Amino acid sequence: MKVSIETAQREGNQTKGTNLKGEHELHLRKADAARAALPAEQHTSDAHEALTFDLQKVMSLPDLTTNEVYYCHQLSTYNLGVHSLTTDKVIMHVWDVI
Repeated sequence: MKVSIETAQREGNQTKGTNLKGEHELHLRKADAARAALPAEQHTSDAHEALTFDLQKVMSLPDLTTNEVYYCHQLSTYNLGVHSLTTDKVIMHVWDVI
């Protein structure tokens, strides 16, 4: 989003830059609202389970420069985190794809 806003500003496209900034602000407000609602959801009744999922950034191994990557095959490693908000337990699932 940051790159898109900077590109619009460099190109002199004020309308696109303004629209992108508005979208970014809306996204940040929604994220803040979700973070604010999370503590209230953590301690609901025992009849409900609240979970959060996070598929983190793909980690490419080994960590190489751009020129080296072109000629080498890298191992992509994924990490999925599952957090139970009611029991406060966390499960991490890691796998790779060649």
